[in-house]
Amino acid sequence: MKSYIPFDATTLPFTQLTSEQFEQYCEWLLYKDKELTNVHRIKGNGHYQGGLDLCAYLVKSSQKLAVYECKCWENLSAQELENTFKKFKQNDLIPKIKKYVIILAQDQLARNTQKKWDEIHQELHTLGVESELWTSVTLTIKSQPYPDIVSKFFPMAPESQFYNEWMLRTHFIEKLHKALTDPDKNNREAAKEFLDFSSLNYSDFDETFFEDGNWKIKKKWIEISALLPTQNHVGSATITVKTHDAHGVSVILENKWMLENFLGNSGEPIHSRYRPFYIGTLSNQSEVIDLQNCRFNLPIEVIQQITEVADNLTTAYLGAIQKIEDRWKAYDFPFISWNGRTYVALCTLSKEIWDLMIKFTNIHDVDNGDTEWHIFSASRNFIQLYTGEKYKPVEDVYHGMFWAENIEDINDKDELTLLWEPPLSKIPVSEKQWWSCQTSFEWITEKFIPEVISWDKKKSIFTYFSPLKRIKGLKELENFGYIRDIREFSLLKNHYYRTLGILKTIELLQAFYISHHSNRAYFTTNEISQLYLCLIPLVENAKGYFSYISSKLDFYNEEFENFKELLEALRGRVEEEIFLMNNHEIELIFRAMCECIYGDESWIDINLQEEIYLALKPFLEFHDHQLLIDRYSTFM
Repeated sequence: MKSYIPFDATTLPFTQLTSEQFEQYCEWLLYKDKELTNVHRIKGNGHYQGGLDLCAYLVKSSQKLAVYECKCWENLSAQELENTFKKFKQNDLIPKIKKYVIILAQDQLARNTQKKWDEIHQELHTLGVESELWTSVTLTIKSQPYPDIVSKFFPMAPESQFYNEWMLRTHFIEKLHKALTDPDKNNREAAKEFLDFSSLNYSDFDETFFEDGNWKIKKKWIEISALLPTQNHVGSATITVKTHDAHGVSVILENKWMLENFLGNSGEPIHSRYRPFYIGTLSNQSEVIDLQNCRFNLPIEVIQQITEVADNLTTAYLGAIQKIEDRWKAYDFPFISWNGRTYVALCTLSKEIWDLMIKFTNIHDVDNGDTEWHIFSASRNFIQLYTGEKYKPVEDVYHGMFWAENIEDINDKDELTLLWEPPLSKIPVSEKQWWSCQTSFEWITEKFIPEVISWDKKKSIFTYFSPLKRIKGLKELENFGYIRDIREFSLLKNHYYRTLGILKTIELLQAFYISHHSNRAYFTTNEISQLYLCLIPLVENAKGYFSYISSKLDFYNEEFENFKELLEALRGRVEEEIFLMNNHEIELIFRAMCECIYGDESWIDINLQEEIYLALKPFLEFHDHQLLIDRYSTFM
């Protein structure tokens, strides 16, 4: 984009924007229109969008839509305009569309293109659809009241030429926002009255910012500034409540509290079960929330805005955690906060094995020999794995550092937790330099510890009289009690649930949904219904005991006599949608499924298998979602 606009220009240079930027500009401009509500973009390319980029509901006709097609082209031809209209006519939303607008970045139309638009306009009129065609001239005129939009996309635009200069110079929007939350009731009412009769919307006060791990959002009643998790620090946030009686009080939210109480949702109802920071209703006008031991009595509309902001932050916050996992290959391992730094727990091991590992590394110091195992820097309390490249910068010298510490609630009394230390920020995680968590775990369990055990056994006199059998792999190490695998596996990642099979997957879900980890789970009536619909054919072909199956599914003291009565009741629940809608119901359904399968799933045909996997998907998604939260909160 050019850094200047010619002094004699009469329109903003929309053709300099990318298609994505142009759509974003149009979307922001439509947000200002008080005749529209629920303005949103339609993702996908032109074909899959049905010729539409933006969509909104009309305030005066809540069931009718206004739709917009954005064309960031320098010269739209008549043929291209006709193709656009053909796509639009194939859209299945046409019965609901009241207004159709094509928005062009160019400032004028060629004669034949204008003629084609007149034909399209007439055809739309016969269909009962209002139509408009906007050019850059139209957009420039509509943009003049909104310096916040113009300055974001065209910072080089002269104020006096393209928008209301006085609004920008006096910081009008910011001052109006402060007046709306002023402690003085008269000031608040005056500001509200102005807003009601102006072209401004409350959304004019919304601001979002994200850069280098800093995430900020400002809305009418709430403001959050968050430091997202990175390799170097744990996340946190500051939340400011801006109602007139809260006086702009700010509360610091710590990572652990946020993940366990404030974050983790995506549109779930405002209820203490799904959102633990929500306490309950005090009156018809106000409700109580708890923000890390600071309680607020707030209007319902403020609570709704807080939950919306929390859900927005959830996406960014969990995304940042996943980036760390990706960079460190720390999938399924718990994160640990120890001595002010973040570590990753690889496994637990017996204190005896750790002592042997330290002895082995000291004897096999890199300066004591040249065998394949002389690759350590001697130390009394940690393991430092040398790359074999001397006299190089520190980032090229070590494959990793490992500690063994007593971490409460992970290791037992006779165990220690093996910790992987992250590298300094300038050191990349790679096979040649600092090893990832997964690479380190595999090397330690498949090569290092088996070698240490063999080395120790060779010193015993009994090895002279009996052949030495080498420990092979993780399973044998666990069986002999040398280490314990503490990973909790995501079921959807790499389709792990299919590797496990239906029975093992359901058993894992049953154990999860009876535990406290599932307390915040929310499912729709349709999702529970689909679970029942997969249960019914399993009951029809049940291999297990009827008494056990019926006892798990008798939620209403129905006392079934046989499978026929049980199946009739299950079908009735689905038809009438009579569900308990809680984790207790879900867990008992899983128990019944396991008993129906009865240890051998080979009899389940492929079609039913796929139906079961599809029905399990939302329950698998929440399982994996909660595991991610637990990994970064339980020991942090």
